[in-house]
Amino acid sequence: MAAPSLDLRKTHFAYHPRLKLFLSADIIGSTAFKQPLDFDKDPEDTPLVWAEVIQGFYKSVSENFHEHWQHSTNFVITQSNKPDADEDLVSRMIGPEPRFWKTVGDEVIFWKELTNDRQLWMTLACWLKTVESIRDYFDGHRSDAVRALDVKSTVWVAEFPVRNKAVVKTMGSADLPARKIRSKLAHFYRNAQTTQEHIDFIGPGIDVGFRLGKFSSSKKMSISLDVAYLLARSHRAVGECHFLSDADLLPEKVGAKQGTFVQQLQVFYSGSEPLNGVLGGIRYPKFWIRSIRHESLDAANEALYLGEDGTRRTPVEWDHLKTFCQKFYEDRSKFVSRPFILAQDGGPHGAHSDRYQHFLDAVILAEANDKGLSPG
Repeated sequence: MAAPSLDLRKTHFAYHPRLKLFLSADIIGSTAFKQPLDFDKDPEDTPLVWAEVIQGFYKSVSENFHEHWQHSTNFVITQSNKPDADEDLVSRMIGPEPRFWKTVGDEVIFWKELTNDRQLWMTLACWLKTVESIRDYFDGHRSDAVRALDVKSTVWVAEFPVRNKAVVKTMGSADLPARKIRSKLAHFYRNAQTTQEHIDFIGPGIDVGFRLGKFSSSKKMSISLDVAYLLARSHRAVGECHFLSDADLLPEKVGAKQGTFVQQLQVFYSGSEPLNGVLGGIRYPKFWIRSIRHESLDAANEALYLGEDGTRRTPVEWDHLKTFCQKFYEDRSKFVSRPFILAQDGGPHGAHSDRYQHFLDAVILAEANDKGLSPG
């Protein structure tokens, strides 16, 4: 039985449920690259080299992600203009543009609000192309030390505003009135691409994403349980978009070499492991997407890999993946819950948990008390 639609008419826009996708790119080898120099032997401009490379990395990520996103957007717009095309194709497949969040050392992180789970596929395709563009940036450098650098990526989602929170960064006093905070958050969400509001994201969903980074490598783009579930839940709908079958959306050097778009973007599983300090210590599934280059030494080594059962590693089947994720949500409901996306018509894509309704009821009551009005 499907969950009823959420009645958000009485609730402030700033507190509406949202599902955010986070995409991280982190330089591999940067620590050794920046180690103390031999001032007697190294050129005087050596410290400037690695600083310029890191700056160029930030610039390359931002510019290439935007470029790949625009290319995919234009592609879908072209398809939507064809006869008999789905008039809501762009909103279903593209949605809001990804936005820069912050840098953490040699790591850069973007976020995107998902308004339809199918948008995840196009975003991942753009992101994988962005990761490949970063590698091209390193490869094209004159320095051997720079060409030795690589990049790893992690992707996760976090729901707001129950388990995770968007917080307003304030300069000076942190004691903003509740109405002022609501106003700033609402302005941020309504003007996500242009606003200068200083907003940060905190919560267990964010912590999980940062913990997953330890499983990422140049070969594996770690993805969270929720990302794996959303892909499994939406793969049929995306597969039915026939114009995607032969579309050049994934980088040539990464992913499965043959098949449709959906068949090329494969998910793999490597068991489970506790994530330090989060989710009560439960064993968390390790899902990942191939980010290894086909012609690299790592790829040749990967082809020799034999699992414990004597077979080569193969991608998971979508139906099995969906079933596993559903069982995991059920058995670990104290710590995790199925992600849902608030549709434009006010109804959720997927069932929402009771905790959302309880939260919204509490918000409605608090806002009514704040205004001196009856919550009814």
